[in-house]
Amino acid sequence: MSAVARFPFLHVGPMRDWAARSDVDRMQAELAAYFSRGGGRVKNCRVFYSRASHQVVAQLNCHPVTARAILTAEEPHRFATHRSPFDVRLSEDEHSKRRCIVPIGGGQFLAKVQ
Repeated sequence: MSAVARFPFLHVGPMRDWAARSDVDRMQAELAAYFSRGGGRVKNCRVFYSRASHQVVAQLNCHPVTARAILTAEEPHRFATHRSPFDVRLSEDEHSKRRCIVPIGGGQFLAKVQ
């Protein structure tokens, strides 16, 4: 059961409405508050600005149950300061050789971050 306790990384974005913003700390706080609504556990949220592609993306580190709720949400993700929908998926990062078990419904879903 130790694999369930590992916090998975989620890739959030691109955040098109935030392309002109420069207040990274506030954006991170807004994203963490949005994804932790309803009692979800967000361990860490980092916002990145890509100068090459002029896009804002984020990396979210959250509890597996919170990740399941975020990834299986029916409605598109958006909130007050970012009105256009944005994508959320399992992150492609340096942890590509690790696997994460995310509980879904009565069973489990084994996801390999690539």
